[in-house]
Amino acid sequence: MTRKFKTIPVNKDDSRKYLIKALEYMEEANRSHSERKFSSSGLLAIHAAISAADSILGFAVGYRSGSPDHGDTVELVRQQLRHFEDSSKQANRLSRIIGKKNLVEYESRSLTEKEACYLVEQTERFLDWVREVVGEQGK
Repeated sequence: MTRKFKTIPVNKDDSRKYLIKALEYMEEANRSHSERKFSSSGLLAIHAAISAADSILGFAVGYRSGSPDHGDTVELVRQQLRHFEDSSKQANRLSRIIGKKNLVEYESRSLTEKEACYLVEQTERFLDWVREVVGEQGK
């Protein structure tokens, strides 16, 4: 049985806006990383991945997750985008990225350079896939 998710309608124009937002977050994540602001870099990368997921879901199925649980976004990507090449691999990547959100936002310690680098690299790869599917409408 397929689980029901709370969703919010997203039209093609909104999908493009989510991609633009994701690219903007990613640009700032890279800037923060180069300035050795690793916690900021990691959090911006995570938000870039979430916005990119909203973009691809809106583009492909006309809605995004409306749940406060970002794991639901991962499951929507996994279930609703399975006909796209590499969707399972990308859903797993998104899950690993989002899985670091609690560490970055709520734990007292700062993100290490290695952890931030991982988040930036994984988000760049997820964004590459989203842009491939959605097209270069974010440019």
